[in-house]
Parts: sequence; C-alpha cells; structure tokens
Amino acid sequence: MQESVFIFNYNRRARKAFIDALLPPKSSNGSPVMPFELEVVEAALHSRIQRFDDRLMELDPHVQALLEVLPNKLTADILEQLRISKQTLIC
Repeated sequence: MQESVFIFNYNRRARKAFIDALLPPKSSNGSPVMPFELEVVEAALHSRIQRFDDRLMELDPHVQALLEVLPNKLTADILEQLRISKQTLIC
C-alpha cells in the first residue's frame, strides 16, 4: 500500500477560499458572528429576563415598604403580604 502526504501550500490563490470556508463568518466590525441558533436562545433569555425585571420593579416599592414596617410591627398580615410578594416573583 502506498502512503501519501498532502501539503497545504499557503501561497496558492485557492488558499483564501479554503481558509475562509474553515473559519466562522465575521460581522461587519470583524468579530466572529454568533450562530443563528444561539442568537434565538439569547433573544428568548433576554425577553424572559426583561419580564422578570419588570415584575421585580413593580413589586420592589411594596416589598420595601413592608420590610421597613416589619421590625417594628411583626404581624401575620405583613408576613402574609411578604409571602404573596415572594410567590409572585417565583411564579
């Protein structure tokens, strides 16, 4: 059986097309482009995080007010309101 060795000649004209086919695509600023699938996942995560952030901003003033009252006035009603606020964040 005859053995062969192929040597890549970097100086040939076809080398640029070959190298470009191996490397990931580049954006207009020269950085690598993220695969489409990862862009979709990133967009979905960004949307979900934005929704959680919006819910947190809605609840934050209410929870802060309850936490300020809590050390001086520990009642079942205040604890229940805190529990409901926590449950709202979780769901």
